[in-house]
Amino acid sequence: MSLDVVLDGGLSDPDFLLAFDVERNTQTVGNDGLAAFSSTLTMGVLGVVTPMDTRDMYRFEVAEVVSGAITIYTRFRLLCGEGVYDSDVVIFQNQRYTVKKVADFSAWGVGYVMALCFLLPVAP
Repeated sequence: MSLDVVLDGGLSDPDFLLAFDVERNTQTVGNDGLAAFSSTLTMGVLGVVTPMDTRDMYRFEVAEVVSGAITIYTRFRLLCGEGVYDSDVVIFQNQRYTVKKVADFSAWGVGYVMALCFLLPVAP
Protein backbone atom coordinates (compact mmCIF):
# COMPACT_ATOMS: atom_id res chain seq x y z
CA MET A 1 0.00 0.00 0.00
CA SER A 2 1.45 3.36 -1.02
CA LEU A 3 2.02 6.18 1.43
CA ASP A 4 -0.43 8.49 -0.39
CA VAL A 5 -3.28 5.97 0.08
CA VAL A 6 -2.46 5.60 3.78
CA LEU A 7 -2.16 9.35 4.31
CA ASP A 8 -5.30 10.13 2.32
CA GLY A 9 -7.18 7.55 4.39
CA GLY A 10 -5.86 9.05 7.63
CA LEU A 11 -6.65 12.61 6.60
CA SER A 12 -10.22 11.67 5.74
CA ASP A 13 -10.81 9.35 8.70
CA PRO A 14 -13.71 10.72 10.80
CA ASP A 15 -11.80 9.79 13.97
CA PHE A 16 -9.20 12.45 13.14
CA LEU A 17 -11.33 15.14 11.52
CA LEU A 18 -12.18 18.25 13.50
CA ALA A 19 -14.43 21.14 12.55
CA PHE A 20 -13.25 24.73 12.39
CA ASP A 21 -14.52 27.96 10.85
CA VAL A 22 -12.76 30.11 8.25
CA GLU A 23 -13.14 33.86 8.00
CA ARG A 24 -12.09 35.18 4.59
CA ASN A 25 -11.64 38.91 4.11
CA THR A 26 -11.57 40.56 0.70
CA GLN A 27 -10.39 44.03 -0.10
CA THR A 28 -11.52 46.10 -3.06
CA VAL A 29 -10.71 49.65 -4.01
CA GLY A 30 -13.65 51.89 -4.85
CA ASN A 31 -13.81 54.67 -7.41
CA ASP A 32 -12.92 57.09 -4.62
CA GLY A 33 -9.61 55.27 -4.06
CA LEU A 34 -10.58 54.01 -0.62
CA ALA A 35 -10.39 50.36 0.34
CA ALA A 36 -13.59 48.53 1.17
CA PHE A 37 -13.49 45.30 3.16
CA SER A 38 -15.97 42.45 3.19
CA SER A 39 -15.88 39.27 5.22
CA THR A 40 -17.25 35.79 4.59
CA LEU A 41 -17.51 33.14 7.31
CA THR A 42 -17.46 29.48 6.28
CA MET A 43 -18.52 27.28 9.17
CA GLY A 44 -17.89 23.59 9.76
CA VAL A 45 -14.81 23.12 7.58
CA LEU A 46 -13.25 19.71 8.27
CA GLY A 47 -9.57 18.90 8.61
CA VAL A 48 -6.91 17.34 10.78
CA VAL A 49 -5.66 19.91 13.28
CA THR A 50 -2.46 19.34 15.23
CA PRO A 51 -0.52 21.60 17.58
CA MET A 52 2.63 22.92 15.98
CA ASP A 53 4.26 23.81 19.26
CA THR A 54 3.40 24.34 22.87
CA ARG A 55 1.67 27.46 24.05
CA ASP A 56 3.92 29.93 25.77
CA MET A 57 2.96 32.91 27.87
CA TYR A 58 5.29 35.87 27.97
CA ARG A 59 4.78 38.36 30.78
CA PHE A 60 5.81 41.96 30.41
CA GLU A 61 5.21 44.96 32.64
CA VAL A 62 2.33 46.22 30.51
CA ALA A 63 0.83 42.99 29.12
CA GLU A 64 0.82 39.23 28.86
CA VAL A 65 1.23 37.63 25.44
CA VAL A 66 0.20 34.06 24.65
CA SER A 67 1.76 32.46 21.59
CA GLY A 68 0.75 29.25 19.90
CA ALA A 69 0.41 27.63 16.52
CA ILE A 70 -1.44 24.82 14.78
CA THR A 71 -1.01 22.88 11.56
CA ILE A 72 -4.11 22.06 9.52
CA TYR A 73 -4.44 19.42 6.80
CA THR A 74 -7.63 19.97 4.80
CA ARG A 75 -9.21 19.90 1.37
CA PHE A 76 -10.56 23.43 1.93
CA ARG A 77 -8.29 25.80 0.03
CA LEU A 78 -6.96 28.08 2.78
CA LEU A 79 -5.28 31.33 1.72
CA CYS A 80 -2.35 33.22 3.19
CA GLY A 81 -2.95 36.50 1.43
CA GLU A 82 -3.35 36.34 -2.34
CA GLY A 83 -4.55 39.11 -4.61
CA VAL A 84 -7.61 40.80 -3.11
CA TYR A 85 -7.73 38.33 -0.21
CA ASP A 86 -6.17 38.86 3.21
CA SER A 87 -4.82 35.85 5.06
CA ASP A 88 -7.63 33.60 6.22
CA VAL A 89 -8.48 33.55 9.90
CA VAL A 90 -9.17 30.08 11.30
CA ILE A 91 -11.40 29.86 14.36
CA PHE A 92 -10.68 26.64 16.22
CA GLN A 93 -11.80 25.88 19.78
CA ASN A 94 -12.73 29.55 20.33
CA GLN A 95 -9.23 30.69 19.38
CA ARG A 96 -8.42 32.79 16.31
CA TYR A 97 -5.41 31.88 14.17
CA THR A 98 -4.07 33.60 11.08
CA VAL A 99 -2.87 31.48 8.17
CA LYS A 100 0.81 32.27 7.59
CA LYS A 101 1.84 29.58 5.09
CA VAL A 102 -0.03 27.18 2.82
CA ALA A 103 1.65 24.25 1.11
CA ASP A 104 0.20 22.05 -1.63
CA PHE A 105 -0.20 18.61 -0.07
CA SER A 106 -1.94 16.95 -3.04
CA ALA A 107 0.92 14.50 -3.51
CA TRP A 108 -0.29 12.86 -0.28
CA GLY A 109 -4.02 13.09 -0.98
CA VAL A 110 -6.02 14.64 -3.79
CA GLY A 111 -6.81 18.30 -3.11
CA TYR A 112 -5.14 18.56 0.30
CA VAL A 113 -3.28 21.57 1.61
CA MET A 114 -1.22 21.95 4.75
CA ALA A 115 -1.53 25.31 6.49
CA LEU A 116 0.59 26.75 9.29
CA CYS A 117 -1.54 28.98 11.50
CA PHE A 118 -0.45 31.28 14.33
CA LEU A 119 -2.54 32.46 17.27
CA LEU A 120 -3.82 35.98 16.88
CA PRO A 121 -3.35 38.35 19.80
CA VAL A 122 -6.47 39.08 21.79
CA ALA A 123 -7.66 42.64 21.28
CA PRO A 124 -8.33 44.57 24.50
